[in-house]
Amino acid sequence: MLSDRNINKIIDSYAKELSEAQIRNFDKWIILGKCVWPNPKPYPETYEEEIKRLKHWLNYRCKWIDENIDLLLK
Repeated sequence: MLSDRNINKIIDSYAKELSEAQIRNFDKWIILGKCVWPNPKPYPETYEEEIKRLKHWLNYRCKWIDENIDLLLK
């Protein structure tokens, strides 16, 4: 359930569901490619890059949790 593959599948599902709304969002809030605190560079230029970045961050975070769960439970 918490595999990278399944998490990415869930993100893709939500991204597809929000595909029309994201257009209105980024038309109203001109933030693509710009600094939005606390996000580090490079700043995503497209919705697809935002999704890719989210997947990368969540997969990396889950990996860190897996590697450190014993320390967190002490």
